[in-house]
Amino acid sequence: MLLVSALGITHHIVAPDRLARSAEQAAPHLRAIWAATAAGAIGFGHVIQHSGAFRFTSGRPVVLIVGDDFDLSFGPAAFHRKSLRRFLRDAGAAVIVSGAPDPMPYGAALAGAILTGKNAAIIESREAHEPAWIALVKEAQPGLPMLVSTPGATSSVRH
Repeated sequence: MLLVSALGITHHIVAPDRLARSAEQAAPHLRAIWAATAAGAIGFGHVIQHSGAFRFTSGRPVVLIVGDDFDLSFGPAAFHRKSLRRFLRDAGAAVIVSGAPDPMPYGAALAGAILTGKNAAIIESREAHEPAWIALVKEAQPGLPMLVSTPGATSSVRH
């Protein structure tokens, strides 16, 4: 099974049984994604701030987590713009999580990838950068189904 990560671009191959065991111990918001990766339904990717260009290929839809929710959040400027736009242009769904890692938005991205057969992006950020992330998603693919999970607000689907 393919588990991909981008720090530069690093690819990790993880045996499905090992990934399935890890899924059982993963944080609740990631369990379904890891289990789907172990089952071969999706590929999984993760990029962090300032990691440079990235591209994911797995022969199946990739659920990509864009990690901009560390102690310091920089918004889209901290990521390789061309890589982000390319990934989002080819995606079937995007989720922006500005609050706590609730399993529902992560599950929505997973369902989007499986149902459309296209990539899905989960952008983990802070509320201050939410408008910039929404603008980037709309710029990359106008009309892309987008779920926004904001602290203290009801999640909604926005276009």
